[in-house]
Amino acid sequence: TRCSASPDAPPTSGGASWLQGHQALRMPTLSTHTDADGVARIELELAGEAVSSLLVIPMQVRIGDVPIQAGGLAWVETRPEHRGRGFARRIIEQSTRHMIRQGYDLAGLFGIGDFYERWAYACALPEYSLRVAASACPSLAEYRSVLYRRDHRPAICRMHSGVARHRTLSRVRDPAAWPYAGRDEGIDNDTGFHEDAAVRVLVDTDGKPCGYAALRFEEGVCVVDEVGYASM
Repeated sequence: TRCSASPDAPPTSGGASWLQGHQALRMPTLSTHTDADGVARIELELAGEAVSSLLVIPMQVRIGDVPIQAGGLAWVETRPEHRGRGFARRIIEQSTRHMIRQGYDLAGLFGIGDFYERWAYACALPEYSLRVAASACPSLAEYRSVLYRRDHRPAICRMHSGVARHRTLSRVRDPAAWPYAGRDEGIDNDTGFHEDAAVRVLVDTDGKPCGYAALRFEEGVCVVDEVGYASM
């Protein structure tokens, strides 16, 4: 009688190494890569392919007037065909270990409800919107709106700090890494705002910046992602 072995069966010799190799292909592995800006990318790989990942972005936020170091979770995603297997749990737990090692005081994210609570996240900020009819806006002849330019950056950073300095969980911004900095060179960097947002600056008759807004149009409505001002 002749017997044929399955191509997936372990060989009669060296079976331990065959098994270890096949287990390595099938077992998910975690990795953390940190770039020069301190942004960590955490990935879970299966058979050498990233199937679940997230970013941990270092930042300073305010608790009252006190700045603290925080990690912001972003782009948490698992490929659809690999969902329901606990991969998101593993990368989130890995992100917590990473932030503890980095000495972060706080972790936060903008996420869905009834999911992140299992890792001790809690809802802290309400999501709200304000609708203003264009006809209700006054005409201010002494001001004009211009597109953002590089030389506006210092004034706009001061306006943002002035508005946000007493707002708990507002982000402390470094002018050298201001979210709109990439637009100085005409490129869209990861600003945290919608990729179609444009920055308009309100200037007085002397050209001095007095306010700014990040704007975009969505289904015929002008959406303001952020607004800042020099005075009330």
